[in-house]
Amino acid sequence: AFESKTENKYRSVSQDDIGNYTSKYDFLAVKFPSTLKRIGDFAFTGCSSLEFVSIPDSVEYIGYGAFALCTSLVNPDLPSSLKMLCGQAFAYCPFDGELKLPNGIEYIGKEAFIRTSSNNISDDMGRISSVEFPKSLKHIGVKAFAYNSIESIKIPKTLKSWDGAMANCRLLKNVEIADGRTSIVAQAFDGCKSLESITLPDSINRIEHDAFNYCLELKEVIVGENSNIEFVGNRAFAYTKITNADFAQKAELGNAAFRKTMVTSFAFTKNQKIIPGYLFTDCKNLSEISFEDGVVTIGPAAFENTALKNVVMPDSIVDFGGSTFKDCKELETVVISKNTEYIGNWAFSGCEKLYKVTWDRIGNKEILYEAFRYCTSLKDFTFEDITCIDEGAFDETGITDVKLTLSNLESQAVESGSFVAFDKLKTLEVGGNVKEIRTLAFASCENLETAVIADSVEKIADNAFEACDKLTIYCNENSYAESYAKANGIKVTTLIVDPIANQSYTGKKLEPQVSVRFSDRKLTNNKDYSTEYINNINVGTANVIVTGLEDFSMLVTKVDFAIIAVSIDKAEIASIPTQITNGLTPCEPKVRVKFNGRTLKEGEDYTVSYKNNGSAGTATATIKGIGNFKGTASVDFNIEVKQGFKDKVQVAFNAVKAAFVKAINWFLKLFK
Repeated sequence: AFESKTENKYRSVSQDDIGNYTSKYDFLAVKFPSTLKRIGDFAFTGCSSLEFVSIPDSVEYIGYGAFALCTSLVNPDLPSSLKMLCGQAFAYCPFDGELKLPNGIEYIGKEAFIRTSSNNISDDMGRISSVEFPKSLKHIGVKAFAYNSIESIKIPKTLKSWDGAMANCRLLKNVEIADGRTSIVAQAFDGCKSLESITLPDSINRIEHDAFNYCLELKEVIVGENSNIEFVGNRAFAYTKITNADFAQKAELGNAAFRKTMVTSFAFTKNQKIIPGYLFTDCKNLSEISFEDGVVTIGPAAFENTALKNVVMPDSIVDFGGSTFKDCKELETVVISKNTEYIGNWAFSGCEKLYKVTWDRIGNKEILYEAFRYCTSLKDFTFEDITCIDEGAFDETGITDVKLTLSNLESQAVESGSFVAFDKLKTLEVGGNVKEIRTLAFASCENLETAVIADSVEKIADNAFEACDKLTIYCNENSYAESYAKANGIKVTTLIVDPIANQSYTGKKLEPQVSVRFSDRKLTNNKDYSTEYINNINVGTANVIVTGLEDFSMLVTKVDFAIIAVSIDKAEIASIPTQITNGLTPCEPKVRVKFNGRTLKEGEDYTVSYKNNGSAGTATATIKGIGNFKGTASVDFNIEVKQGFKDKVQVAFNAVKAAFVKAINWFLKLFK
């Protein structure tokens, strides 16, 4: 009903104005006429000599800053007629003991009774120790009672707006919130450093931003069995000592909602699709988190500097922000969602116990700036499909080997500068789908000694390995990598794998012998190298992955061979028993075909056509190979016609019908 248009019109006074604000008045007391309705904005601001005012019960409005900085005015009585008390009306005025608000008051503006926060003048400034809000009160402004000495407060159901009303009431210990209220408003108890416990009625479903921020002694949030918190705003419980945040497991969460608390664990539900930034930053007791499938995003620094030990991300997570797990000193293992495309800046920087990272993504994978820097226990990492690594991503880790294949991607390149100055890199393997190594990709890797480069690489920038003085390139004979190495004065050693002849389909895995040579010396399978056969059953191109062992462990190459279709006449075709028919429909019996003990499938391995199968005598079934088979084969079978009375009648009828049709056609032709 009331709104002060001057609340934001004038500059607010502050505690710095005490003793510096010059008033045009220097009197000790003021008495107002009994008919007065309003006391205007800044009416007596800064009257430091004013000790007494008699405000008649006719006054309904006290304006903005009306008695602000009246530092000698102690406990003025508020008239029973008062409805609106504007912002800073009694700012920095001493009120000792209980503040009695009139029963009809409806509005108290921001900082209406604010006190100085400076401890060195606190003894000279009276502070409110208790206050009761009448049912008529609808609005209390931000910091209306800040820095007073209120220890206990009841928040009635009838109070509609009270954002920040009790903020910085540093002695507040007891809070009673009326059942029926639906929210804890923004900054409600911000900075209430003595508050240790809060009980929320079941009707509360929202806790707005900064509601309990900097409640440094708050240890417990008590909710009922029927509580349903739907929203917890930015910094709502930041810098408190709460140990349990289970009441928020189904809520939408705001940035830094539980920053620097003592929460020990948290389980995210599928409804919490976005985990906001800084949510649990500096929660040094947080050792366990879990995620339901459905969480999509983790914000920056959400778990920075916590005590997490193991993290498993569900596949629903598509990205997580920079510094997400930075300085998690106890973190040992991480499973990253296969749908996450990149690991953000400083994501795991400083996780000195981290030794295992699992990231089974199929698709583009990028590791951004200093993502794993100072992860000193990290000695093994799967690089196969990494498309880009930013500068410093693995600085001060224990990693010395990198293998790049990009095998789960389409044709790709190792991007410019991806591994530049990776000073601990000693061994490099590049193959799979990698076709290009771009400018300065591995430049200044001063300890790089071995680079195994597969045939897939068709282009390498001249300076890709600049300043890699210890490097020897290992590759296949006559490959692009061999010519590149020779053209750029890099040491090179080649591996030779002889071609494999075409193999006929057998229905079983085909594993032809592979001939592998190195420097004119024939190598031995399972001693010098191992073989892995892929796609080696059905017709098509099969692959053999040849991986060196012992002295050749850094050499990996691939040789293909063709599996060709086998003639269907090599299959076993079962004889077809004599077929009995009534002579009315063609006879098409099922054909049974086996090959190497496996029953073949019509339409998948072969098709069948029939000849002379409409009457008694010898018929033929022709089997044509498809898929893994080619050519044709045939099998004969006998047909006997046996007719009952009905069949004979039908045959006679069909003959008469045919003769009649023939006669009609002849007659029509005759008279044309």
